[in-house]
Amino acid sequence: EPRQGGMLKFIFSPSILKYMLCIQVPYIIINSFTYYYVPIYGSEHDLSENSIRLLIILCSLCSVYLSVSVTNYLTKRFGDKAMYLSTVITFAGLLLFAWNMSLASLIGALLLIGLANSFGSATRISRFLQMDAAARCGEANAMGVYDFVDNLGESAGSIVFASIISVGFSTGILTLLGCVGGLNILYALTEKGGRGAKRKE
Repeated sequence: EPRQGGMLKFIFSPSILKYMLCIQVPYIIINSFTYYYVPIYGSEHDLSENSIRLLIILCSLCSVYLSVSVTNYLTKRFGDKAMYLSTVITFAGLLLFAWNMSLASLIGALLLIGLANSFGSATRISRFLQMDAAARCGEANAMGVYDFVDNLGESAGSIVFASIISVGFSTGILTLLGCVGGLNILYALTEKGGRGAKRKE
């Protein structure tokens, strides 16, 4: 097993750290909408606990039942870029809900988020494991770090959505989506530049 120093070196390697900060953590944060915000919305609108659970299960079922077919199709068609598509679909769901914060728009948002998760998680993991630093670390160790960062992202998501509630959902979610979109664009541009530089060498 790699020593603690080796794992820290892996996490703080430029390519891995950039991926976590620009792609992995932002995606986990915006997905905290389902598990953090939906129960709060439900309690504020007098939905029963069973109804709230059903809404969350609806999102999960979309992810599970569509995962294999959608992931295979989109990765063949778009490759690594499919992970950006999942972000765009998640954005669409959150914007739909922000536009009209009704139960119907919430269900629509959760269906879109479930669709995005059906291939978004798998494509992000695939991209992560393709990195040279992850290959050197070993798949099992790299995934251990990935899962740990996922947990950090979930904790951060709770804090972020608590802040969104305090400033107003529409204003807060637009700010969050702007930040996440900016980080995704930054990653896409710098990765393109990095790959181009490698080809010239």
